Amino acid sequence: MILSKREKYIGLGAGGTIALLLLNSFVWEPYSDRITSIETDHDVAVAQQKSDNDTLKLKKLVDPRWNTLVHQGLSSDEAQTESNLQHSLLAWAQAAGVSTQDLHGDPAKKEGPFSEIGYRVTVLGSTKQISKLLWSLEMATTIPIRVSELQINPQPDGSDNLSAHIEVTTLSIPDTSGPSQENFNPLDPGVYQ
Repeated sequence: MILSKREKYIGLGAGGTIALLLLNSFVWEPYSDRITSIETDHDVAVAQQKSDNDTLKLKKLVDPRWNTLVHQGLSSDEAQTESNLQHSLLAWAQAAGVSTQDLHGDPAKKEGPFSEIGYRVTVLGSTKQISKLLWSLEMATTIPIRVSELQINPQPDGSDNLSAHIEVTTLSIPDTSGPSQENFNPLDPGVYQ
């Protein structure tokens, strides 16, 4: 069978179209999908690297403070930690010139690898005295301390005599259930699971 010129062009056009479809299906689309996948993986890797670098920078900032707390303030003995907190609160209250009305401890609670030890104290004093006590709590370097609740009321209304109810907590690392103090990393997310 002899094909006319027109039929030959139609055949070549159809063959070329089929070849282009096959090339697109078996070469271009997989190549394009792979390039997109690589770009996505690259973006994820860059974001992860940025996060890791930020964590390393934070670790460099936190490590000196953490080491100071571990070696000077964090204890593995809960009773000693509770005693240190009580004595520190009394010393800070005395230095601020406030009178201590009520001071009692709360039962220790497990908080991740730590034991959280709390105290509640009610003090009476002037605005200046209460602010000096709060400043002492904020600037504490001998033990890690957090003010978890603060309530200040005038005694009587309209005077500078204030009553402050303060709840504070500190931390202890138990030897038996937690990581050792030297090898503990506060930035390790696995610690808080």
